[in-house]
Amino acid sequence: EMLLFVFLCCVYVCSGSLFSVVYSSTIYHGAAKPESLLGLLPGYLGMVLAGELMKFLLPSKKTEGENEAELAYVGEISATFWKLSCLHFFASILIGYAISLSGSSLFQVCYSIGPIFAAILQYIIMGKTISIIQAGAILMIVSGLAALVLLKPQDDPQNLDSASTAVRPEVLLGIAFTFATSFSYNLCNTISQSILQGSKEQSKPTVLPSTYLRAIGVRCVKLNLFSLLAWTAPRWHVLVVEPLSSAGTSIMLALLHYIG
Repeated sequence: EMLLFVFLCCVYVCSGSLFSVVYSSTIYHGAAKPESLLGLLPGYLGMVLAGELMKFLLPSKKTEGENEAELAYVGEISATFWKLSCLHFFASILIGYAISLSGSSLFQVCYSIGPIFAAILQYIIMGKTISIIQAGAILMIVSGLAALVLLKPQDDPQNLDSASTAVRPEVLLGIAFTFATSFSYNLCNTISQSILQGSKEQSKPTVLPSTYLRAIGVRCVKLNLFSLLAWTAPRWHVLVVEPLSSAGTSIMLALLHYIG
């Protein structure tokens, strides 16, 4: 299990870095638009697949009766799962605009504020205390982000040979979207953690992480399919065909964004 954990951490870091770089490059070259919502569906299908894969790699030791009780309990809190899915879907939409406005490098740095949101939300929702070390780390991260945003030279689009420390409004908006994305994801994770932990402490059927992933993934897939039919399909030519034809970006790079 420890080797699997280390492997998954490495995959998470590599895939996260690749995603932001590919996403920003396709957005900058006009081959994809965040509002097309096409890039979300593969991720949610992957979430469902990850839940099924966890059941295979880490098989449960529950009895048949315990499995039935778990499924019944998941049905009872279905409304909570729907709320978490809507929150996750909202954050996934924001992430596209955040990367396109702030750029992949600045997005990665600003997104690192996540542990701060996690510590604060766990204190508010789950009553976990913040240690002195965590408080010091929070102060360091906030100070570093403030220095990066305020002191990082910003290229002037009217004069490519000059640079100033004034932050452009679109960059500030991208940073705000990045913080909102990080907060939304961490709120979703904290609430889900309280569900998984609460099911043990309150003598309720234990909800396995694989069950949680599949429950959230299936609901997000439904939300994404509905949004594609209601929003993307009627605007297919504007959101997908025109950007690809006018940008000159390779089809493979666009496909890498959509399915990667």
